[in-house]
Amino acid sequence: STKRGALIVFEGIDRSGKTTQSLKLVDYLNSINIPTVHMRFPGKSSIILFIIHELIMLQIGQQVSVG
Repeated sequence: STKRGALIVFEGIDRSGKTTQSLKLVDYLNSINIPTVHMRFPGKSSIILFIIHELIMLQIGQQVSVG
């Protein structure tokens, strides 16, 4: 039987500590031999990142923001 992974998502406003807490969790899980990868989805700080973000949202079926 194949083991399935999990996707853990941290959501919050800018500068709320999402990256800090998610990296702490990755370090902890790796320390107890649970293979873990840290991923970041692109923000919207530049026009290119905004376009990438909107395309991802379209692919997963979420409403695209305007502006």
